[in-house]
Amino acid sequence: MDQHRYTHSLDRPCRECAVERARELKLDRILVPLDGTPASEFALPYAAMVSRWLRAELTLFHVVHPGPPFHFYRPGLVRYPDALHDRANLLASAYLGEIVTRLTAKGLRARWGVATGDAAQLIPSRASDGGYGLIVMAVRPRAPSRRRFSPGVLERMWRHVATPTLFLHERRVAGDNSDPPAPGEFVVPMGGDPSAGEVTPYAAALAGASGARVTLLASLVTKRRQQSELRAGDGGSGTQSPLARMQEMAAYLREDRITVQTEMRAGIPARAIVSRQAEAPGSWVVMTSFMPAGLSRTVFGSTADGVLRTARGPVLVVPVASVARKRAEALRLTMQDAPLPGAGP
Repeated sequence: MDQHRYTHSLDRPCRECAVERARELKLDRILVPLDGTPASEFALPYAAMVSRWLRAELTLFHVVHPGPPFHFYRPGLVRYPDALHDRANLLASAYLGEIVTRLTAKGLRARWGVATGDAAQLIPSRASDGGYGLIVMAVRPRAPSRRRFSPGVLERMWRHVATPTLFLHERRVAGDNSDPPAPGEFVVPMGGDPSAGEVTPYAAALAGASGARVTLLASLVTKRRQQSELRAGDGGSGTQSPLARMQEMAAYLREDRITVQTEMRAGIPARAIVSRQAEAPGSWVVMTSFMPAGLSRTVFGSTADGVLRTARGPVLVVPVASVARKRAEALRLTMQDAPLPGAGP
């Protein structure tokens, strides 16, 4: 948790500390995938809001579907001109360029990029290899029974993401591209795994820059476990309990003069988190996840998956460090032989 610690003087504004921390976390570079649909543009106001908080640069990114001959391209083969593909690139460039013009007119730093390939791999790859610290995208999660046989971009992308991602449920965010209200609260779940503490620097950066308070939420499955935590205050087995970890995180955040409150609830974690967010309209959830994929995710699920499908507001999912490293390396190996977009091998 001290990896991104930033020590500041007592008279230095907390927002400056948050911006400095965001720079260390690479949150000053934000990738915003857009597929050309109005629903995908729901992410723009939220990306712009975070950009203002953290003085970040936005990169709008569009992936062109690889039709023939690109769909069957292999390294070492000759690539032939494709008029349809070239036209798709021109249209995507004009589309993104127009949005960049609108954003820069509002005082934001923005650029754009277009690539050809599989969006589920190219988006995580561009974020990981390009040094981006955050992805902001609108999604429509599918039910477990449906995604098993008909996965969407989110479901296929979930197994590759190595970068913290702010997910916005298309059906639960404002769809008029107006500026959404700034969150007054960030709900930070504290699970039983020590990796939950890895989210602390991200919560500190966002809360410090926005001026919102942080609620640390320990959701324990049973009331007996909750009462045991309150009485003992430690794990009793040499490991730190959720309560002790929560108190440590609260002290960490208060050093940056961030308003923090702690709360414990009994019940299924995903339901407790969604319920707590619903009690504070406009709040955001900031959480870590091991991001299980494939059959494991379908059968056993995950807390982040359950929250994402039912949350009433934005959800920032931060892959735990060990998972992020493995996925970043896997993406690098997978994409290193892929052709450059718009160029020959």
